Amino acid sequence: MRISILYFAQFSQDTNIPGEQLEFEPGLSAAELFNQLAKRYRFTLSKDACRAAVNETFVDWDHILEDKDTLAFIPPVNGG
Repeated sequence: MRISILYFAQFSQDTNIPGEQLEFEPGLSAAELFNQLAKRYRFTLSKDACRAAVNETFVDWDHILEDKDTLAFIPPVNGG
């Protein structure tokens, strides 16, 4: 299955790319994918410090990804 991944803010800095498309086996959760990518790119933010969004909707980390989903890792938002 093919997943599009979007990286914002710190995640984009950690990966040096705004996003990518990757192939994975079916049945992968958002948390499992985050953990795989955190090892690959050495994310500086933990899973607990951010949120996952699939197809522009926030989801729990145990959400099972499907073919052609778009997953975004949303870091904490600062501002005033």
